Amino acid sequence: MKKIIFALTVITVFSGLNLKAAEPRFVSSVSFAGNTELSSSLLIKQINQKKPVFWRTLQFDRRLLKLDAINLKNFYVSKGFLAASVSDSFSFNEENVHVFFRINEGPKFYLKQVNISGNTVLKTNSIIKILDLKSGSPFNPILMNKNLALVEDKFHHAGKLFMQIKPEVIIQDSVNVEIKINEGSDVYIGDLFIRGHHRVNKDYISRELKFKNGDLFDNYDLSKSQKILLETGFFSSVNIIPQVVPGSDSTVNILVNVKEFEKRGEISLEPGYFDVEWNEGINRILGFGGYLQWLDRMAFGSYTRFQSRLAAVMPTEEGLRYPRFNLEIKLNSQRPRIFQFLPFRLPMQLKIFYQQFKNYGDESGPYIRRFGFKYSNIFRIKNRSFIETGLRWELFNEDDSSHTSTEQRKLSLEIQLDERDNPVYPQKGNIFILKINSSGGVLGGSRSFTKVEIDFRQYFKIINKVTLAARINAGKILDWNDNYDKFESVLFEKFYLGGSNTLRAWKPLRFEENEFTKLPEGREIKVLTNWEIRFPLIWKLGGTAFIDGGMIDNDLVSRDLFSFNQGLGLTMNTPFGPIRLDYARAIENPDIWQVHFGFLYAF
Repeated sequence: MKKIIFALTVITVFSGLNLKAAEPRFVSSVSFAGNTELSSSLLIKQINQKKPVFWRTLQFDRRLLKLDAINLKNFYVSKGFLAASVSDSFSFNEENVHVFFRINEGPKFYLKQVNISGNTVLKTNSIIKILDLKSGSPFNPILMNKNLALVEDKFHHAGKLFMQIKPEVIIQDSVNVEIKINEGSDVYIGDLFIRGHHRVNKDYISRELKFKNGDLFDNYDLSKSQKILLETGFFSSVNIIPQVVPGSDSTVNILVNVKEFEKRGEISLEPGYFDVEWNEGINRILGFGGYLQWLDRMAFGSYTRFQSRLAAVMPTEEGLRYPRFNLEIKLNSQRPRIFQFLPFRLPMQLKIFYQQFKNYGDESGPYIRRFGFKYSNIFRIKNRSFIETGLRWELFNEDDSSHTSTEQRKLSLEIQLDERDNPVYPQKGNIFILKINSSGGVLGGSRSFTKVEIDFRQYFKIINKVTLAARINAGKILDWNDNYDKFESVLFEKFYLGGSNTLRAWKPLRFEENEFTKLPEGREIKVLTNWEIRFPLIWKLGGTAFIDGGMIDNDLVSRDLFSFNQGLGLTMNTPFGPIRLDYARAIENPDIWQVHFGFLYAF
């Protein structure tokens, strides 16, 4: 009995200790000792267990503290302090925890010399550049080891799959690096094995591969093939794996392992914010709404993707109070049957659409109906870059009682070269877009003219998460006839400015207005520039400071016609992109100002 009572007492005591230990504690201070070369403000950015700036959100965790000590040591090593050591400790009272890091920095080592031997495929200077090894700079072994994988990748691209690379670091007063490379034999592709396919024919998969039996091994071809197979829309995953052939150092077999989607078709209902498909003269507009979609990945038992979508989108631009309804049917094929005789892929898309909407400045007027189809070929270059050619026919009608309709036929070319690091939250890189649309001519229709527009955006990472973004957008309409103006109230083909994505001090499209009707007026020439600094604030909130400038005219580009505005914005980051609130005021006339609510960045 006494043993039972003793056991219960021990359990009770330990339970009480666990409950007490489970009480949440928060970091109230972080201190560093021994750091002379690297500042405390720089070190605190490398750790997780730190005091929140505005409110407590992160509980103290002993395991994370150990990881923070490791992160600090690795950070010192990356700065050349190869012998640095970091020890952690903490103390607490009530719910507050005080964290201490004791640092022994040691000497700072610099790279003196790099010697590379055994390489014939890649030049020595190229390897040194990839490894980012600079004589006279602090030696960073962490970055060097990370970049060794990039060097191996280059050798694999040249058919040297079984190459070996052995770095040796010699530390004295400075650092010497010796890298020995054994390239091995050229490796060729032997047998191909395709597994995991059920509905998709093996021959179809084989045609999409960028390599074949007997080719020199190239890991880039494997990556391209994987991307192409995923783009077909039939597979949820694709793995292409080289397999060693026993007894051979110059041949590998390739296993293509695919996993088809479990369901060939599916129905989805999704809310969110989407592009509002508008006419060519109006810059991109986003709206909030949703769509109901039916998708069949192999329509009619073929390799054609069928998609039908019914959407309702409410544009957030001021002046549009009615949603836009859109019904579209798409047929996509990466390798259409009619083009299977070609030695290359010719991706095709056919879209049939019907839209119903109200125009800017005429919300009390009738709904406009737009019906048509578009045939296009899209050639993917890399990442998000592509070239698209298209043929479009569309018919506009303002109301049921109208006896006249507006018909438009056009050929289009769009080139997009996207080198941004992130399409939603870009911090560096650039994007170039060229659009050429030729309406009428030999195609017929209500109007014949050619429209050219270019858009260039550059992003610079200034410090930490502060980004400078710049855009230049310009356009010109050729062979415009004044008689075409009667269609503008429906088609909006001319260039317009004003709104949350162009000149933000003006209402949407209202940079120029008709003095009698007070409706938007477009022009045949457009020049627009935007400059924006984006910076983080607290939590998921950020800020922007911007300047917009632009002009539209029918005859010439003149500095006297330019107008500028300046402003500030508040953004909130979401998994789908930033939501923003911008305030802008015209520089020349402070009485002109606007507040805009929008989705994603202005550019």
